[in-house]
Amino acid sequence: MQEQHDARARLIAAATEEFLDHGFAEANVGRIATAAGISKKTIYKHIVSKEALFRAVLESRLRLPALAIEMGRETPAPRPALSAYLRAFADLAFSREGVQSYRLMLSEGVRFPETARLYMNAVHSLGVGRLAEELSSQAKAGRLRIVDAHKAASMLMAMVFADPMRNAAIGIASPPAKAEIDALIDMAIDIFLKGTQTGRR
Repeated sequence: MQEQHDARARLIAAATEEFLDHGFAEANVGRIATAAGISKKTIYKHIVSKEALFRAVLESRLRLPALAIEMGRETPAPRPALSAYLRAFADLAFSREGVQSYRLMLSEGVRFPETARLYMNAVHSLGVGRLAEELSSQAKAGRLRIVDAHKAASMLMAMVFADPMRNAAIGIASPPAKAEIDALIDMAIDIFLKGTQTGRR
């Protein structure tokens, strides 16, 4: 079992580099197999297609910030949980892999719309979706006034990530430094909570 887990981890790591370096269309399963130290036949025991492998790469990256929201549960107040989640997501989004993944989606999405759909669906289900669960939980506890948790989560994420991610992906700006990210997250949470917080603790 551990051997299978290790092989899958090597496969995901090798596929991540292949997709980032060559794009989805030019990514080569043979090169991925060689880099992972496994056979092509073994790859298809873990993943049924290149599309499924691409989604697995996205899922492996987007699960990281979903864990951070659990680490922010020492207090029931919404601010610490939201701050922990957004900072963890920022570590992913503004990393080399995060920016290049977004650039890959932008550059290949028109030619390969399924690639763009895979990317956006993964971001939504594992990124926005997890944040929406937290907002819904806070609303049920009476701490936030939210009618549509998914729309609220999308708006909060957009306040933090939309402009900096676009600018970094198209090359007109570098990813923001940690101090810039922290200030942006704090400002976004301030604005968000002013519009949604009930005052209940």
